Amino acid sequence: MYNPATEVTLQGTVQELKQFTGPRGMVGTDVVLKTDTENLDVRLGPAAFLTQNKFELAKGDQIQVTASKVQLNGADILLAREVKKGEQTLTLRDAQGFPVWSRRGQR
Repeated sequence: MYNPATEVTLQGTVQELKQFTGPRGMVGTDVVLKTDTENLDVRLGPAAFLTQNKFELAKGDQIQVTASKVQLNGADILLAREVKKGEQTLTLRDAQGFPVWSRRGQR
C-alpha cells in the first residue's frame, strides 16, 4: 500500500494518539498530526513495535513524519516510514515501504 511516489515530509504537533486493531488482531498506533494548515491522520504501526524501540509519543509533542499519502477504507491517511522526535528517529518502513517489524524470519 505504501507508495514512495506520494511520499511527503511534514512537521507538526501531536494532537491525539489513537489505537486501532489491524490484521490478525495486532494493536496499532495512529497519530493526529496538526500542521500549520490542517490535521492529518498518520498510521505509525504496531504499538508493540514502538514500545520495543522505546519510542514514546504524547499529545503536544513536536514531530517530523516522512510518510506516503494513501487511501484506506475510503479515507485519506498517511502511512509513516519514519518519525523524528527531538534527537530520536524511529524507522517504521524501508524506502520501498516494507514494514520493518515484518522482517523477522525473512531475508
